[in-house]
Amino acid sequence: MIGKWHLSYIDKATYTYDSAVNTVKKCGFDTVEGLYIENLATSDEFNSYSDGTFSHNMEWITHEAIKVIKENLDEPFFMYYNPTVPHSASSISSALKDYSCKDTAAGTLEADPIIPGMIDDGNCASYRQSIFDRAEEDGDLGAIWIDDSVGALLRSLKDMGTLENTIFLFQADHGINPKGALYEGGVRIPQFIHYPSVISAGMQFDAPVSVLDIGATMLDFAGITPSYEIDGVSWKDTITNKDSRIDLKDRCLYFEYNKDRAVRCGCYKYLSIYEQDETVSTTYQRGNRLGLAIDTHNVFDLCGGSENYVTEIKGNNMEAANIINMEPIVSSNFETLLECHVERVEAADFSQCQLSSTTSGPGISETSASSLRKLNIFSCVSVMVIIYRLYFV
Repeated sequence: MIGKWHLSYIDKATYTYDSAVNTVKKCGFDTVEGLYIENLATSDEFNSYSDGTFSHNMEWITHEAIKVIKENLDEPFFMYYNPTVPHSASSISSALKDYSCKDTAAGTLEADPIIPGMIDDGNCASYRQSIFDRAEEDGDLGAIWIDDSVGALLRSLKDMGTLENTIFLFQADHGINPKGALYEGGVRIPQFIHYPSVISAGMQFDAPVSVLDIGATMLDFAGITPSYEIDGVSWKDTITNKDSRIDLKDRCLYFEYNKDRAVRCGCYKYLSIYEQDETVSTTYQRGNRLGLAIDTHNVFDLCGGSENYVTEIKGNNMEAANIINMEPIVSSNFETLLECHVERVEAADFSQCQLSSTTSGPGISETSASSLRKLNIFSCVSVMVIIYRLYFV
């Protein structure tokens, strides 16, 4: 695990870098380097485990990631790489100008790291100035920094001759317009995968998948059958078989934030807002700000009456109009579907509630628990990069 971590309890009063590393290792990682606990912040009340001697440092965490790759050249490995940028809770411009590559959460480095394709000559100040030179505005700084870091990771894999048999998965952890809400702009995220031996350049996969599918898919690629149940569906075979995408297009995906709930099956999406109060529901607050439907019960046709997804975050947004009165059967069955899902989650029942394709309107059917298995999926903030190198005999 390299970079930022959100998922462990770390006592602020007794925090040390080494103790935090040991805590995160207990989550199942052999190696934890370049560790940041939570987002960097500037609040006087809580500084996110920072004493002010360091800030964002993409060179440091990228250098640590490359070291780990080199140490595992002869063995398959899994790496979770989570940068602190482009998250701007703490100023990226200030990090680049007021701190150096030597300033890290683990202490001060003796020298600037040398990173081929990023800092070839070990001159951190010169490299960081190049980021400003390439940026048209401050908002570009984080994107350029992370782009350089990903490029350095890919170059290191190529230089070591392991790029072709490495799955490189890059994705954001949440949408940004609106962030923290259950509209499509909040739950749909970009995901890019580089795996030349299986996935050709430019391939697009036009079926909905979930972050929960990453675990199932990576295990499938590795030829590992888990000994326990996990959520998620592997898309390993589906990406090369267009006929099998039909099932994924009609699958039901569930979302929740605060006390709000949503479910999407195929083109239809049902959104339940717990309370029309901006202090209770960020979905309500942000939907209201953007002019989206904010009723307590909402139904959307994300395909706009066609067979293909047409919803755009800006412009042709199908979530601006609640069509619940036009689709009473859809609404009724989706409410039942969501109730079914919540009940099973609370009961730790990992079978899946699905819409039936045999009824005249959407009905409820059950997928056996054997096809839905449980796995703890590690989320991230800003961007998640998963690197998984495979060896086939």
